[in-house]
Amino acid sequence: MPQLRSRKKARFSADPTTQNAPEEAILRKCHLARLPFELLAEVLSYMRSSRDVLALSRTSRHFREILVDNPATDFIWREARARCSTGPIPDPLPSLSEARYAAFLYNSGRCEICNKKTSRPYHSVSLRVRTCDTMKCQDTWRSHTRILSADEQEEHSDILRWIPRMELQDEAADPIVHVRLSDWNQALDEYREAKLLGPDALSEYLQKKQALADTMPERMEWYKKVTAWMTTLQKKRKLFTEIALTWQVKIYHMSRSSNESPLSTRSASDHALILGCTRYELLHLPTYSIAHHAKIRCEERWVPGEFEAVKGTVVAEMDALKARKQHRILESIKKGRRADVKSEYARMKSGEDPTKPLPSLPEFRSLPVVEAVEGSTTPRDPKLSNPFVASVLKGNLEQWLDNARTALAAVLGFPGWKTMSKRKLHPVDRLTARFRCKKCDAAGKDTGLDDSVLPVHNLSLRRPAPPKLMTKMASRQLHPESNI
Repeated sequence: MPQLRSRKKARFSADPTTQNAPEEAILRKCHLARLPFELLAEVLSYMRSSRDVLALSRTSRHFREILVDNPATDFIWREARARCSTGPIPDPLPSLSEARYAAFLYNSGRCEICNKKTSRPYHSVSLRVRTCDTMKCQDTWRSHTRILSADEQEEHSDILRWIPRMELQDEAADPIVHVRLSDWNQALDEYREAKLLGPDALSEYLQKKQALADTMPERMEWYKKVTAWMTTLQKKRKLFTEIALTWQVKIYHMSRSSNESPLSTRSASDHALILGCTRYELLHLPTYSIAHHAKIRCEERWVPGEFEAVKGTVVAEMDALKARKQHRILESIKKGRRADVKSEYARMKSGEDPTKPLPSLPEFRSLPVVEAVEGSTTPRDPKLSNPFVASVLKGNLEQWLDNARTALAAVLGFPGWKTMSKRKLHPVDRLTARFRCKKCDAAGKDTGLDDSVLPVHNLSLRRPAPPKLMTKMASRQLHPESNI
């Protein structure tokens, strides 16, 4: 039996030397991954916080296996915590590993109220509360807490031994206890239920919570330290964000006097001047925005060569941004002009003569002058309300009316109808014409006649006649708005 040919195509490679090489060998390895462990630990020992080590551990599986949940590399995390620019980070609890502790401190999360993603740290570490910057969410969160008075603390002292509460730096000066309302109601219901079941059930319940009560003082002290450090981090981030640009500009002028590279310390405002744009536009570019905010988070400044490395990408993104902005401006102008045309059409339709025929709005937009007005992309171009444009529009409407009358006459059986007589009415006007009688005009009676009164005035034909003859006789005897 002949052997069937495989349908699977061989992988193509442009390099013939790697045609049969394994895929792992073709991939380009990171230079940092080639370093021995001792040199890697020496490099990471200069990190300014454990956040940088956490970011490196999330780049590849290789660094994850080395840095995450590896007791041999815990010293790297400890040195990074001690060297943090905000201040030494407190030691983690025994139940937390170094990597999980760094993720707990630096990971972003969602606001508990509006569910929007926020980079703000925990408002309360003990209660695991995270809110965004809006005052509405912070005020709403306060309504989800319960403030226990001194009497309630004394009455429910057994529950207060283990229930989580908000960290207060000085509990002696401020003895008020803040707890989460849902946690308090649940603990109170469990305590009352155990109390109703008898002393044995209550003793068993308290014994079950004793483990939490024993560790609560130590945990509360740790919560206070971490909350104080997070508060300092938040304040320093806000302060550095406000003064970072001014600080960089000052250093830029100092560097110019010392013959340093102008791009070494330039801020976003100076980079915007180089690209010929505003700082607002520059910070909305993906590439530059990531680098700019990374500098602010790490409290670093631009070094020589960094901006040149991303300048080509930033210029391309800026061109695309300006093209999108120009497109939005043109679309906004066209939208406004279409709205003006619609309002002018509505005004003409409800004007002095409502019976005057007008085209439909889509056909009105197809008139030459209206198309020119709508297609204009300059705000200073005249609108339909301009006297000159209004006169041209009047001519276009008269031309449209003539074409419409000619088309309707063709439908009525008079294609290409023309006459030099002033007494012959257009076929379209005959549809709504009123006839006049000489006798009634002489007697001063109502001269408006219709088909029902024609026999009374002896104007009806006594015997049938061919259609052409009837048309000819009617044109001779009965002329709309003319004497018979």
